[in-house]
Amino acid sequence: MDIAVGSRSRGPLPAGRCNGSVARPECRRADRGVTFVELLVALTLLGVAGAGILGALVASVRGSALNTSQSSAVVWLQSGIDYLHAAPFTACTVGSEAQVGAVYQATLQDSGAPRSQRGWPQSNITVVQPVLFWNGASFTATCVPGAALQQITVRVVSGSNSYSKSITLVKSNA
Repeated sequence: MDIAVGSRSRGPLPAGRCNGSVARPECRRADRGVTFVELLVALTLLGVAGAGILGALVASVRGSALNTSQSSAVVWLQSGIDYLHAAPFTACTVGSEAQVGAVYQATLQDSGAPRSQRGWPQSNITVVQPVLFWNGASFTATCVPGAALQQITVRVVSGSNSYSKSITLVKSNA
């Protein structure tokens, strides 16, 4: 049997095709479409897969942000250490230990000091107290007049306070 559409003939239907007829038993199931249960199962699977992908995406973005904060903190910290290294040596006298640390802290806060590339407050780079002084055998928190070495620890805290990093500099008056 040929079916005419317009002026063209398509020829006989392939075996097993229902041609919209539900009178034959083999055509009834095929023409009904998708059941409600099949639709629910498909939507559930898509939802679970979508949630997994979304969770992985969120974790990736958070990991990237943390990595960026860590990198920025290390760069700023290294710049601050380099700036302190180039700054003049601050000699101490007995009882002036805190003042030595305050001088180095002010050096990090001055207008020529390196700034955070991420816009973090300048107060997030600090000299950790106390500055330590070499007594000939080890570093101590008590000022040793004429000490040629000082141990200065500088810390940077990220803008969100989620990451901190410290580096120690040994500064010489020579």
